[in-house]
Amino acid sequence: MIAEESEGRFKETDFSVYLRNEETEHVLEVTYRYEPRYSLIARMTLSEDAIQGEVYFFLTVSPGDMFMKEAAKYVKPKELEDYIKAWLQRLDDELSSVPIQRQLEEQRQEIERTNPRRRRNTEVTRLEILSDGTEATTTASAPCG
Repeated sequence: MIAEESEGRFKETDFSVYLRNEETEHVLEVTYRYEPRYSLIARMTLSEDAIQGEVYFFLTVSPGDMFMKEAAKYVKPKELEDYIKAWLQRLDDELSSVPIQRQLEEQRQEIERTNPRRRRNTEVTRLEILSDGTEATTTASAPCG
């Protein structure tokens, strides 16, 4: 679903997915590997209402609509996919607003527009923002298509 919704921006390997099932609670945690502060956590507590078919998720997302971290309560299972899609879009917008990330994305798009066949061996630069706030870049030649 991540690759389908992000139109090539993200790959499944860009995220770590953790699922924990306990007796009364199920937790799904999706974290962006290159910037762990960006995550989506969905908690489902199995209460007596679950027997009657009333199951809800409690979400914590970063980035949120207005704030860096936001919560949503009483999300129905059929609404969860929409929340994930919206989170992926906000994550894409957030990463695109970072100047270096935006420049890399614009360069990637320009390369694809001008020479789509030349995608076999492309130089890839990865930007990582370390926990102390410094930036680290890694450049490598890699197959891309």
